[in-house]
Amino acid sequence: MDERSGAPQRRPWQGSLTLKPAGRFAAAPIAEALQDHEQYLIGRTASAARPKTLFPKRSDPEWETGEVVVKRVSWIVWIAAGLFCIEVGLNALRYLLPGFTGPEFIMHNPMAYPWLFVHAGCGAVALLIGPLQFLPLLRARGPRLHRWLGRGYMVACLASGAAGVILAPGSTAGPVAVAGFGSAAVISLFCAVQAWRMAMARRFDEHREWVIRSFALIFAAVTLRIWLPASQFAHLDFMESYRAISFLGWVPNLIVAEFYIDRAATRRGRRVVREPISA
Repeated sequence: MDERSGAPQRRPWQGSLTLKPAGRFAAAPIAEALQDHEQYLIGRTASAARPKTLFPKRSDPEWETGEVVVKRVSWIVWIAAGLFCIEVGLNALRYLLPGFTGPEFIMHNPMAYPWLFVHAGCGAVALLIGPLQFLPLLRARGPRLHRWLGRGYMVACLASGAAGVILAPGSTAGPVAVAGFGSAAVISLFCAVQAWRMAMARRFDEHREWVIRSFALIFAAVTLRIWLPASQFAHLDFMESYRAISFLGWVPNLIVAEFYIDRAATRRGRRVVREPISA
């Protein structure tokens, strides 16, 4: 209340904007927009309050949007990928055992000692940790464990990627394989560094996206072991197939990862905005 005039005192945030309808029906679109927005907020609140389960009821709205199918397919893919990671990861851990040697044509690489063993051993660690980091239950109920596993995953990725960069120029399969494996190692390092930086900046949505890309490249250890026997089953020349697999082992993985990231961002209704991070 203004003491001199007796009129109500206006706050700085009050009455700064007045809407004057230009015509008889000018206010109608505004009212409709406000009503639509209110219904959107109600639906969003109800969706957030509804527990997310793997087996929702048929009456759940998730059935109408197809989210249930996507969720179940994602779980099936995760379980299958996890089993492959366990098999390949445990098998690759043999490179850390004393006296173990790899395939003869790989051991001809002049940089095989000790970098092949660093690359394979650390890659195996990342391959075994990676699937656990995508479990929502672990992130929700064991955030401290999630962070420590994430640190171990990042260190393993960085060590494996750095060893891969050193190994690539010495490949005995020729310049195509050098380009393929070298590119995979460099991009893997870049994705791991970006994931780490986003986590430090607490930009967790983007952190998750970079981890997905990183794991897609780590998963090349699995896809390579699928392509190699497939090429031999098709009676293709081994060395020619090996050169092609130096790209086929990881390029399709990244394409699938980008498709998944884009679809997940669309479902969340989030438009990705890149902001610079101060050093």
